[in-house]
Amino acid sequence: MLTVPSPPEAVIVGGGIAGLASAISLALTGWHCTILEPRLGRTRSGHGLLLPPSSRGALDRLGVAGLERASAPIDAFELCRKDGAPLKRFPIPGSLGLLRRDLMALLQGALPSSVSMVAGRCIGLEADGERGFQVVCADRRRWRAELIVAADGVGSPCRQALFPEARLTQEEVTELVLSTDDAPLTRRLAGRCRKFQDPQAGLAMGLLPCRNGQLVVYAQFATARHPAPAAGKYQPFLRRLFGGWNPLLDQLLQEFSPVSAHLWHTTDLDPLLQLHRGNVVLLGDSAHPMLPFTSQGSSAALEDALRLGSLLQGTNGRDPEALRDALERYSQTRRPELLPIVEEGRALRRLFLDPEASAPPAAPLAGFQPQQRREGKALDPFSDERVPLAALRRQAFNLRWATLPPDVIPLTAADPDFPVAPAVREAIARQAAEGLFSYGPAEGLPAFREACARFCSERRGCPTGPERILAVDSAAAGMGHVCRLLLQPGDEAIVFDPVDFLFQAAVEAAGGTVRRLPVDPLSGALALERLETLLSPRTRLLGVCNPLNPVGRVLRADELTTLAHFAIRHNLQILNDEIWADIIYPPARFLSLGSLDGAVAARCWTVQGFSKNYGLAGLRVGCVLAPDAAGCAALLRASRADTTMSGAATLSQIAAIAALEGASDWLTAWQAHLQRQRDRAVAELATMPGVAVLPPEGTYVLFPRVDHHGLAPEALVERLLQRQRVALVPGSPRWFGPGAAGHLRLVFSTSEGILREGLTRLRRGLEELAGETGEAEPGEGERRGVPY
Repeated sequence: MLTVPSPPEAVIVGGGIAGLASAISLALTGWHCTILEPRLGRTRSGHGLLLPPSSRGALDRLGVAGLERASAPIDAFELCRKDGAPLKRFPIPGSLGLLRRDLMALLQGALPSSVSMVAGRCIGLEADGERGFQVVCADRRRWRAELIVAADGVGSPCRQALFPEARLTQEEVTELVLSTDDAPLTRRLAGRCRKFQDPQAGLAMGLLPCRNGQLVVYAQFATARHPAPAAGKYQPFLRRLFGGWNPLLDQLLQEFSPVSAHLWHTTDLDPLLQLHRGNVVLLGDSAHPMLPFTSQGSSAALEDALRLGSLLQGTNGRDPEALRDALERYSQTRRPELLPIVEEGRALRRLFLDPEASAPPAAPLAGFQPQQRREGKALDPFSDERVPLAALRRQAFNLRWATLPPDVIPLTAADPDFPVAPAVREAIARQAAEGLFSYGPAEGLPAFREACARFCSERRGCPTGPERILAVDSAAAGMGHVCRLLLQPGDEAIVFDPVDFLFQAAVEAAGGTVRRLPVDPLSGALALERLETLLSPRTRLLGVCNPLNPVGRVLRADELTTLAHFAIRHNLQILNDEIWADIIYPPARFLSLGSLDGAVAARCWTVQGFSKNYGLAGLRVGCVLAPDAAGCAALLRASRADTTMSGAATLSQIAAIAALEGASDWLTAWQAHLQRQRDRAVAELATMPGVAVLPPEGTYVLFPRVDHHGLAPEALVERLLQRQRVALVPGSPRWFGPGAAGHLRLVFSTSEGILREGLTRLRRGLEELAGETGEAEPGEGERRGVPY
């Protein structure tokens, strides 16, 4: 007999707009839903809604019928002075005005049969084993389900249980909302929502027409200047504050009889770092209480519900890991869309309380501006909520999120944890829309070579033309091509120690061997006096890494000059890795080796990349600046790109062009974020037992010396991974050379919250190790205070 599996269960706390919409959305994807609502059968009336076109689309997707009959079309928002003189008109075509009770009735009518409503008042959550949480009601009943949707409003007991540290703050603006029947005035408004304001007095009154002559009146007032009225005293209060403003309001205030009224003591909540925990997800006002100036509370709740349903579609609700992944995607995708609206609402609130504080925003209602403008006002692109953890766990390989268990924090490979600049995403999207991905020229797209030549000339001080630029499929590949061109089996190259392993790998792939110039990881000093001792008759190449990974040093002009003169004296070619050159922290200043003089440029092969600065590692694109056009042609042949055996993808080159030409503001913000991260990490490391560190002048890697207490580097890193769930790179010859002994490398190209947690875990691990073997003495770098 065929057994049909029962659908997964969801308990929805709250039967308001967010709760009803989420029940419909989940039911459409196969969930069985139970709604817990304390006021079952009683619908609070009178709250007015101004729904934008996106909300109409959301209701259509939820299968809600009858919206046109229940609402009035609103085509414009008019901002007026208190005497009625217009200030500005904002077209908002496709918007609707309707009463909350009417929207609630439409949602209830659209509930599928798989949704049941039960009377119950949630008072909190409690642990429910591996399932996560269960709902606790006032009558002591417990409700268990695979998923709990907390749609229980501003005061949300669920939010308080999950995030007790999140505190609502009482705001300085109160709003009084009333509804009345006034068909003549509704007709006079003729599809316009009008708002009259006296910013100097901290007062505003708006009129929103709804269906069948119904009118919503909302009054906003600065609470400190106008204390809220007692219940039943609303009309005298409004007449006192708004009487005499203009004939239209005077007539309304004298004649209208409220059908319902609600005094809204507004609150605010700093954005939560996530909108879920365990099997509980927050929707609507429980997740993001909207300020009155946004007019987006109901709209945001509808969008929340649709997003949740779409992400859970096809998910096995009984698979905890799949459910957690879906809820994490909900948090990571929904929060960035909400935060700009909240910030705009806060800006409008500030202006309401202090009209002289700053220039007014472009519109008096947050969220009704065009999407592209809202994105321009978005929060810091490198704030904690911008890290897309769910996507990273699917896509970030190379020792990072996708290669480790989900509870491990990787401070390993030097890649950003943030999305790339909008200019890059838009360029890729435009190219993809054309649908053509043809071969490009073997040496690189003309536009790419020109953009890189301008970059080298204008930003690196190395005057050049596109004929000296070769497109390569990553800076690492460029290093390999240079070594294959310049070295024969048995040749030698001088490289730093410690330095990134790619120098040795590129030399050895060409049949050569490396000899190492020591660098002190705690002072950054190069042992330049030992250069001559490293020479042999087979020395052909000098490798320079500036800024130096992993030590973080930015080489000074005198050091570069010494290296360059050494290469000229001994007729050495120079492999010059400048992939980190955009990540510099003041007062350090970057100087390109190839910019010193023509004699140096004539033997300098400079490798540039787009992974560290613009986060394009997965697109595998870079360039090499050759000494001359003939050298570039020879390098092309050595790379085998002329046979299509290698070469940079055209789409990747298009992304790199967009980065160079359209992401300068993004790069500036990225550099500022990294400097704050560096300072946090250095300060934290300086207080850990047995740790000494040189604050890096460039790169976003740290290379602290750590007391290993007799453990091999790999063993220490494995211990930290297994016991503390933080991943680091050991200071082993495999990665950086013999000079890395006694050190660990960690990156800070992530969010403040992730870095803080990663460092906390590292501290615990080192303190645990020190406690087992005896407290470590402070390192030499700690005692002497290594300067920046």
